[in-house]
Parts: sequence; structure tokens; C-alpha cells
Amino acid sequence: MKLREDLSRQGEWLFRHRSYLPLILLPVPIASLREPPFVERLLGVGAERGYELVCIAISFFGLVVRCCAIGHAPAGTSGRNTKQQETAALNTTGIYSAVRHPL
Repeated sequence: MKLREDLSRQGEWLFRHRSYLPLILLPVPIASLREPPFVERLLGVGAERGYELVCIAISFFGLVVRCCAIGHAPAGTSGRNTKQQETAALNTTGIYSAVRHPL
């Protein structure tokens, strides 16, 4: 049961700090922007523009998925709580029926 307790404790910690964890990863993209990628140097500005458009399209697609997931979530299954998980029922409809964590 030690493993189960450890996983539960770690999950609760991650849940409480879920909005701050991306800040830990922020130095990685900042460091990667210091030198142009190999493809950009090889193909020029056209590759850079194409890459930017693909990244923007992926970002907007992610926003659409997030809006659909939030808009179709049943009442009592989502909240802005950070101390503990408070739900009346498990969310198994909409996009949650297709993937485990759509957000």
C-alpha cells in the first residue's frame, strides 16, 4: 500500500500546484530561441513562416478543444478549486468519453 499512498500524495501535490508547474518549464523554450534552428538556416525565411503558421494553427486547435470540453462538461464536474478535488460526479460525456484528459 506504500506505492498507492505515494501516488496519491504526489497526485494531490500536482493538483494543488498545477498552475505553477509550467513556469518551471519556461526556461527550456527561452534557451532554444537563442539560436535559429537548423531547418531555418537551411531553408530560409519561408520555412520559418510555415513553421509559425503551423504552430499558430495547433494553438488555435487546442483552444477549440478546450472550449468544447468546458462547454459540454456537465454541471458539478468542473471547478476552479486548488485545495482538493470537489466533484459531484465523474465526467464521462463529451470529449471526456474519447480522451482521458482533453484540457
